[in-house]
Amino acid sequence: MPIKAGIGVTDANDKFPCTVGYLAKRTDTTPDQLVAITAGHCIKLGNKSSYWQHGGVDVGQVSTKGTGVYVHGYYNNSTADVGAFRTNRLSAANRRTRNLVLYSTGGTTADVIGYAAQSSQVVGTVVCRTGRTTDVKCGNVQDTSIDEYSIVWKDSTCSAKLYNYLIKDSVEYSIDGLGGDSGAPVYAISLPYPYDRYKATMYGTHFDSPCGSTWHSGWSGWYSAVDHGISRLQASFPGFAITMCTTATCGLPDPIGD
Repeated sequence: MPIKAGIGVTDANDKFPCTVGYLAKRTDTTPDQLVAITAGHCIKLGNKSSYWQHGGVDVGQVSTKGTGVYVHGYYNNSTADVGAFRTNRLSAANRRTRNLVLYSTGGTTADVIGYAAQSSQVVGTVVCRTGRTTDVKCGNVQDTSIDEYSIVWKDSTCSAKLYNYLIKDSVEYSIDGLGGDSGAPVYAISLPYPYDRYKATMYGTHFDSPCGSTWHSGWSGWYSAVDHGISRLQASFPGFAITMCTTATCGLPDPIGD
């Protein structure tokens, strides 16, 4: 804590370990809410009636737009596998710094300063990912627009699929992932003058890799670009509106709305 991109979360049944992709301000509520963006299949399949947790600490419940309408983009032919949950269960202190990404297993953080639209992403760019299971891994963007299936397997044997949804216009990159990395932030890191703090430009949120129990160097993963994720949620849930947090305050009221 405080809550940040790259930390692990799990649903109340401990069946869907996932990773926080980034924090955002939800502006269609009064007052604004602080929400965490992760993979849509985590939101679709995880427990919706109880609180999601990080390290045994309650974080919040799945975001809704209307009664019983859960905010995610995980369905066939979607343009992003993303979803949102509230941070309303956390103390104000654990929600007060709102634009951090975990950048090392030792606890180093970087400031999220913005995101790269998919149209500006370039093959060969070095990007990193901080995942619940595989920690910090770095690789290269390989394809900036590819249709890829986001597969949820019934068990670790990878013998039967629970869901198999095509996510259009995704980005392929050379970083394999394992179960629990879903939703993880993909970003480019820099250390600009005066060299006191790392800065992170967000590229997207991880949603799939080849199924397996062992991490493989050079294997691909796929992510949904940030701007596609935001536009998908706003198009699927009319009136829903979020803005990525790129400052420590994020322009939110204090105390933050639940």
